[in-house]
Amino acid sequence: GPGSDGPSICMTIAAGLIPDLDSKSSILSAPGLFLLQAFLPGSCHTGLKRLYSSKHDGHSLNRLGNSVIGYKGPSLTLFKDQLGRVIALLNTDQWRETYMFQGDQHAAIFTLAPRFSCMRVLDKSKGQPSPKTNYVYLNTSKGV
Repeated sequence: GPGSDGPSICMTIAAGLIPDLDSKSSILSAPGLFLLQAFLPGSCHTGLKRLYSSKHDGHSLNRLGNSVIGYKGPSLTLFKDQLGRVIALLNTDQWRETYMFQGDQHAAIFTLAPRFSCMRVLDKSKGQPSPKTNYVYLNTSKGV
C-alpha cells in the first residue's frame, strides 16, 4: 500500500548522506555520524576506515597507539562508557608519539550521547579557532 517503500527510500537517501564505515561500529550510530560529518575533513566524506577497536584489538593504550601513530590522515577516536555516554575526538593531523602537544585548529571533542555537542579551542577575542597548537597529546610511555 501507500508508504510501504518509506523506510527503504530513507535508507537509500541516508546512504548517500553519510560516509561508509569499512566495518560495523557498536559505538558510532548513523545519526551520530550524520551529525559529525559537518566537522570531518573532505577526505572522510567518502568513507571511514577502522584503525583500532578495543572489542577486536584489546583494551590497551599501547595497542591503540600502535594502530594510530604514523597514520597519515584525519582520525576520529570514539569512547563509550558503561552508562552509554559517547564522546569522540577528531584529530585532523597525523598522530605522533611525542612529549609535546600536536594537532591543528580543526581538532575537536564531541559528545554524541546522550546529546550532541562540539567543543573546540577558540580565541576568546575573535570567537574563531585558536592559533595555539595545544590540541591533542599522545604519549603511550606516560599512559596518556
